[in-house]
Amino acid sequence: MAGYLYYNYAFTDTLENTYSSSEDIIYQANTYLTDKLGSVIRRVYAMCSNVSFTTLMSDYLNNPGSENYTEVLGYVADSLTEIYQG
Repeated sequence: MAGYLYYNYAFTDTLENTYSSSEDIIYQANTYLTDKLGSVIRRVYAMCSNVSFTTLMSDYLNNPGSENYTEVLGYVADSLTEIYQG
């Protein structure tokens, strides 16, 4: 009888600890991802608000066959690196 009671107590305690730990992990992951997403959105907004970026993209999109291609590639690569690195 004592073994059964101990087993039941240990099982219940382990289950509660598992639920508590999983809730903490989910909360931490949610907080981390929310912060990261907000940070990326702010960086993308800043990039799109940059007059140099929008002018360069507009020039390229209006005349894709021009020499703007290499300039756009370099600028976009730098912008994406800034977004990635934070």
